[in-house]
Amino acid sequence: MKAGAVFVSVFVCLALLCVCFVLSRIWPTRDSKGNDPAAVVGLFIQAVNARDFALAKTYWEDGAVGNIEYMSDSKFDAFCEKRFLCSSFSVTRPVKQKADSWNLKFEGDNKGRPVSWVFYLRKANGTWKLCYSRPM
Repeated sequence: MKAGAVFVSVFVCLALLCVCFVLSRIWPTRDSKGNDPAAVVGLFIQAVNARDFALAKTYWEDGAVGNIEYMSDSKFDAFCEKRFLCSSFSVTRPVKQKADSWNLKFEGDNKGRPVSWVFYLRKANGTWKLCYSRPM
């Protein structure tokens, strides 16, 4: 094999590795259950809409539900019904944040009132979990 062909082969391999690295920083990987952050938010909202708050809690990190109840001065169920019960909703593509967390924007229609939130997620034990939310 000629030196020029070897150089081109090495260059192409390095370029592909760089592309893979960049893409891994732009899009989050799937977790052990096959979900990405957008899927977890969708599953959480579906659980809230079904009023299955026990299931909705499972999408949050350990301790996050207690923090929500403490900071909002309301039970998790009431907190979720007031903010996330939506007849329709959409989420944006996740964006990488510091410390291996990702955020995405959620917009929905709660009883005719538009709602907008930002959800923050990170992997805990190989599974994407919601760790924080704030209004937009």
